[in-house]
Amino acid sequence: MSWTIKSTPENNKDEDGLNLELDRAQRAGIILFCSTDDKGQHSIDSVLPSRNKLTLIRRVGSCNGNGTKSDFVNESQVNYLFPGEQLKMPWTAEWKKNESDKGSSASTALATGLAALILWCNVICGHDRADFNNERMYQLFDKLKAGDDKNKASLVDISGLMEEVMRKREPPLDTVGLLVAQLRAKMTEEIRRYEETKAFSN
Repeated sequence: MSWTIKSTPENNKDEDGLNLELDRAQRAGIILFCSTDDKGQHSIDSVLPSRNKLTLIRRVGSCNGNGTKSDFVNESQVNYLFPGEQLKMPWTAEWKKNESDKGSSASTALATGLAALILWCNVICGHDRADFNNERMYQLFDKLKAGDDKNKASLVDISGLMEEVMRKREPPLDTVGLLVAQLRAKMTEEIRRYEETKAFSN
């Protein structure tokens, strides 16, 4: 959800409807990312959908090429940082220079794309898509944070794992398998608990 809407008394009914759908999405195991409102230290906690406290929604903010939060991001209002400045567009090899092209909306799309890639790789290697349902994907992102303090917002960085896997020069499917093995290794305990719970419920 790469958008924000200010919460006001006039849209209470719509807000209730949105919260209901977010709760349904969480129960269905859907991974939920939303954008911060890019107001810097003036960010307030009354924007939708990020103000929803009942779901496992995660807020994404922009960072620069060094992994440092963008000036327009309030670090206390986000869970993860993803690149949101000087992004290459798929239809051009040039860096976009327009200041209006910066923002956490693009960062949120990148976070969603990474989660989708991880899900696809996990499934293509014969594992259950539900292995990384909402909460476990967030736990994995926490473990992939570049900063030492995993409770603070920082860049989610998978590049080191990917570079290590690519150096082995394996065939494509084997390369995907090696990456999945590394990602799952970071989540061994969480996935084990999930599998035990699943077996018990069956």
